[in-house]
Amino acid sequence: MQITQRNVELRVDESLMRVYVAAPKPPGKYPGILFYSDIYQLGGAMTRLVNYLAGFGYVVAAPEIFHRLEPVGSVI
Repeated sequence: MQITQRNVELRVDESLMRVYVAAPKPPGKYPGILFYSDIYQLGGAMTRLVNYLAGFGYVVAAPEIFHRLEPVGSVI
């Protein structure tokens, strides 16, 4: 299944939190998954897993969980 990918920026307690969102491309209603990353943040392995799950028909949102401690987009 084809998917779309984008980054959404949210303000959380005066801190910017980036959320990577992958979703099926065809219009429709899909179940959602909140995908927490491991300590390394949203590196290649995590985004591949998010994209993989989206390919099966899920809307997957993966927030940067260390947004208060690390700069936006940091991969540890």
